[in-house]
Amino acid sequence: MTRNDLGDRQRDDLKGRLNHDRTPARVILTASRDVAATRTGQNLLWMLTNLLVRQQDEIASIEVRLPAGIPVHPGISPLIPPEGDFTELLGIGMCRINPQLGTINSGLTTVAIRVGPGALPEANYGLYASAAGWSGYTGTHEAAWLPTDENPIGAYVAAALTAGEAFKFLRSVHPEYGEMTDATWFDAHGMAVVDGPRLGPQLPEAIPGVTATLAGVGAVGSAFLHLLYALPQLTTTLTAIDGDQKGIELSNLNRYVLFCQDDLGQPKASRVQKMFEGSGVTITSRDLLWQDWIATHPTELMDLVLSCVDNNMARHAIQDALPRYILSASTFELRVQLVAFKREEDEACLRCYNPLPKVKSDDEVIAGLQAQSSEARAEAALEHQVVPEQLETYLRDPQKHCGLITGDILRKFAGQSGEEWSVGFVSAFAGVLLAAEYLKRSLGECAERLEGLGNMIRFQFWIPGAAVNEVTHWPQDPKCLCSSAFYRAAIRKV
Repeated sequence: MTRNDLGDRQRDDLKGRLNHDRTPARVILTASRDVAATRTGQNLLWMLTNLLVRQQDEIASIEVRLPAGIPVHPGISPLIPPEGDFTELLGIGMCRINPQLGTINSGLTTVAIRVGPGALPEANYGLYASAAGWSGYTGTHEAAWLPTDENPIGAYVAAALTAGEAFKFLRSVHPEYGEMTDATWFDAHGMAVVDGPRLGPQLPEAIPGVTATLAGVGAVGSAFLHLLYALPQLTTTLTAIDGDQKGIELSNLNRYVLFCQDDLGQPKASRVQKMFEGSGVTITSRDLLWQDWIATHPTELMDLVLSCVDNNMARHAIQDALPRYILSASTFELRVQLVAFKREEDEACLRCYNPLPKVKSDDEVIAGLQAQSSEARAEAALEHQVVPEQLETYLRDPQKHCGLITGDILRKFAGQSGEEWSVGFVSAFAGVLLAAEYLKRSLGECAERLEGLGNMIRFQFWIPGAAVNEVTHWPQDPKCLCSSAFYRAAIRKV
């Protein structure tokens, strides 16, 4: 298999927990006219398709079996046209994300997915997806279809859960680490696994959103924004900050649900500003690292920061700016975490339990490589797309041959490239939980927000219905700066 493509970041087997013995597969996606004609149904069908089509190694083809002549609702996604037959537009969106879809032999496995009630097509594995208000469902049993309004949150929850179950089946999750679910509802309003649909409060016709700063427009940030795009009644102002100089890359597309092949090479923040032009969400883009933005725009300091960054150096920089509130959404492998931080004494901060990594010097990396066998070095070189002979030449005299291996390449050998295993449905779920918490705060629902002893929600996809998928507490680290008199004096002055 080639490297650095759409499926690269999720290809690893996570130390034997996953494998590829059921891939590639064919997916059959179906729904009744009554379901597919609703806005909730289209939000679910689109986001589910969006996530499935990014599973490049796992899924070779997707057959959409929907009744013909269903018009698309406006504002479903910037990746599909705003008018036309919904089924045809799904095909356009799939092609824009993964043009290789359908070109690979997909005879190994068939997965059937039905949105809403009804019969499943014959397949090796079948799943149902459903949504109701703030809650979404996945499982092998039918579930009620009870959309009471056009809230996209439950639909997006269901899409992420269902894409996760399809992935786990196709990658044959090891039973010691995870299991398939028969039926799981998750309520994004109460942030809990529940035994049935939870509608939550009905959304009003107009939602004035809280002004916020979005730090990071990558996997989690793009999912957060995609959900906001699906809320036509929302009006808000956001500052989007992302200083990734490479912009949107092909290997990002397995989890960047707001972007497609047309966006490759574009800066993330500027790209989303253009996407949202004409909507109720006004985005001011800053194609800068957080540190550079703070230094050059000191008057734009924020009340609420939505942290979607992927490393602790960036988290420390955000905390150092002393925002009043921080909502931090993050992922690790098949796990999601959302934590609410408040700038008050005796409250945890974004630095707590997020230590800075120990950065190896170039000399330490070189010495480590020189201590390995030539066979191990050759294997590592191929993994990092380096010619083994060039690596050997460099290691014989690093000073003389310094141009052969750059500092960026050395950091990859040190395990510091930052390109950890990741998959789209996990990032999407994190972005949806962040959007749900943002929406609750915009609606003024203080009782249900994450704070105090219930300031964190953790969710893992290994066993979706597990008791550990619940609201819990992120405590203050007694060794953190926020426990010091210096910090307490600093926040009193803000």
